[in-house]
Amino acid sequence: MKLYTEITPRQFKEINSMVESGKYPNMASFISVAIENQISSEDKGYMMNKGTIRETGMDYFERELVQHGFSFKKSLHGNSVSGYIVSQQHSWERPVRINTASEKRFVVKKEWERIENLLLVYIWTIGGSQRIFLLDYQDAVDLLDDKLQTESWVKKGWYSLKISSEQGNFMKDFKKHESNWDILKPAA
Repeated sequence: MKLYTEITPRQFKEINSMVESGKYPNMASFISVAIENQISSEDKGYMMNKGTIRETGMDYFERELVQHGFSFKKSLHGNSVSGYIVSQQHSWERPVRINTASEKRFVVKKEWERIENLLLVYIWTIGGSQRIFLLDYQDAVDLLDDKLQTESWVKKGWYSLKISSEQGNFMKDFKKHESNWDILKPAA
């Protein structure tokens, strides 16, 4: 059994608020429940809830962004734009839409087209490790190729794909955008 002792400040606040709310009489009972949940999730093959996936992905993205010399400013609206990438010298900002998943998933929405210079970031948290993909909106649409004729895209304005081995060509093209931090470099 693995016990993870590192937690993010956000996770600490969440744990603390659960203990303070009276849901757990003390920290020891919370830890006991957490250990039980971890054991059962390991038996099921490492499952995380949607909130944890989002939080883990966002923490990973922000750490990577700082390592590459940028910062992140969260959006107050949170609809189509997750936030803004800010250059080290604060000379420019770029809107970013961050999509997190616990599986190989790709989603694009037509409504994102109206956001100038939008960067799409896909973060997959699978088996405790992360993969990150960075691409422009138009590059994401281009990856859809024949999917642009589907009812989902034409009538509903979005397309979502759970990537499996059958989408080998898609994954080959998508993989070109993995850890593509050069996309943030200013044009020469």
